[in-house]
Amino acid sequence: MDDSSNCFSSCVGFGNNYWSPRLFFSIWSSNDDLKADVLLKFRFVSRNANAIKSQVNNILHQNFELNESFLKINTSLPYLRDVSEVQAEHILNSGCGLGKELPSMDRIADGKISKKADWPWQASLQIDGTHFCGASLISEKWLLTAAHCFDINKNPRVWTVSFGTTLSPALMRREVQSIVLHEKYAPHKHDGDIAVVKLSTPVTFSSNVHRVCLPDTNFEVMPENKVFVTGWGALSPDGFYPNSLREVELKIISNDKCNQVDVYGGAVSSGMLCAGFLTGNHDACEGDSGGPLVISHNRNIWYVVGIVSWGIGCAKENKPGVYTKVTHYRDWIKSKTNI
Repeated sequence: MDDSSNCFSSCVGFGNNYWSPRLFFSIWSSNDDLKADVLLKFRFVSRNANAIKSQVNNILHQNFELNESFLKINTSLPYLRDVSEVQAEHILNSGCGLGKELPSMDRIADGKISKKADWPWQASLQIDGTHFCGASLISEKWLLTAAHCFDINKNPRVWTVSFGTTLSPALMRREVQSIVLHEKYAPHKHDGDIAVVKLSTPVTFSSNVHRVCLPDTNFEVMPENKVFVTGWGALSPDGFYPNSLREVELKIISNDKCNQVDVYGGAVSSGMLCAGFLTGNHDACEGDSGGPLVISHNRNIWYVVGIVSWGIGCAKENKPGVYTKVTHYRDWIKSKTNI
């Protein structure tokens, strides 16, 4: 700011005209119902960081006292910490589920290339730089995916993870530290088709790479709800994998409909979700396995409600995609990741 006395009212923002220095602090309400982390960016540059900190400290205290604010400074944490630009980006993007804003209809197997930062939690699980499965970033260190992705190899040392909308070049790469499969999963079976993957090095969040929200166990997804699935899967059965991330909008289909004789004949259990259209045409496909099925909730905040698991063919009539139901395994996810 040109006038530091106006800092509290107008420098809590992230416009393009703000730059170094950056200061970070926490405030909370007197009844502990609300907590806010605040990042301050200034338009002027000063060589005297301590002088700026002292000025800001005085201004903050004056505003809180004069306005008799119900918010209080959280003195239990380091107060007015300097942060770098990368650290600032990490803080700004540490919330979950901020992604695509305007829905549209298309199918992965023909169709629409995703825009940059629409699905920033999408990851690619790879061996020797070759894409095998999708995954969802759920924290700085953990990914959510399908257990069947590791039928070919469970050794974490052979796996790497890439982020960004293109496989090559990747925006970011990480090695894998560990792979945890659900205890009830058996290869070539569909129940318990869920796994979590721990990264060797934490991800630094940015507008292009950050986490999706995990739903609570009581989060409800209803038939006809609109959802999206994303991935680098084949454009048609036995087809090639595209380099750019693709997306498709689907609708939830009730398990009752999915279990009809002419659909899946009772093979869809309570730990699964069906999504797509009984008429076909829109679906995930080979190579999308492990990727996220997400729903927009509470002002365009995205939650991962399904994991691409199985189906017969791609976009066939009466054969919609079947997904691992995340809420069914929510407690298991927490037990393995503490998330």
